Amino acid sequence: MKKIIFLFLLIPFIFIQCSTLKIASDVDSGIDFTQYKTYNFLPFNKQSNDILSDKDKAKLREFVGSELEKRGYTKSTGMPDLAVNIFVIISEKTGTSTYNDYYSSGITVDYYSGPWGYNNPGGVSPYTTMHSFDYKEGTLILDIFDVQKKQLAYQGIAKEVLNAKTDWKKIENIITKLFNKFPKEPKQKPTKKP
Repeated sequence: MKKIIFLFLLIPFIFIQCSTLKIASDVDSGIDFTQYKTYNFLPFNKQSNDILSDKDKAKLREFVGSELEKRGYTKSTGMPDLAVNIFVIISEKTGTSTYNDYYSSGITVDYYSGPWGYNNPGGVSPYTTMHSFDYKEGTLILDIFDVQKKQLAYQGIAKEVLNAKTDWKKIENIITKLFNKFPKEPKQKPTKKP
């Protein structure tokens, strides 16, 4: 019985540990991204500002800025060509998992009776146990605007189940994946840090 209880406690963690990252992107195909030279960040909106600490905001801007600079853009102190908006949403979600128990159904199964032997009493009726668990899902939206035209040029959206601890390496990888379909390829290949 203790093994079964342990299994039910373990199931939510197994699902959360599986890769849950979903990424989507959209680009304005009529824009030539080589015409842009500079970028800067828009202020965080109120919802993101309430969720994120100053360290969180600085890290997100560092990762996004790094991806843009790999593509030849430089951060501008004046009027930039591109305005970058980072938007973060954290949602409370509920998941469910089920488990079929064929071994504690109450029917005695031996060699001469049960579902595989003689005198089959009608088969085994499994117990199905359902377990629900709460988790948090984070959504990161990256909007890059053409400042002069005042229109959205590129958008990347990433959704991921959040762990209790902030994993900055994972967040950096997510931002890198957000730029996988960016129309301008990196000029420099990322160097591996020792």
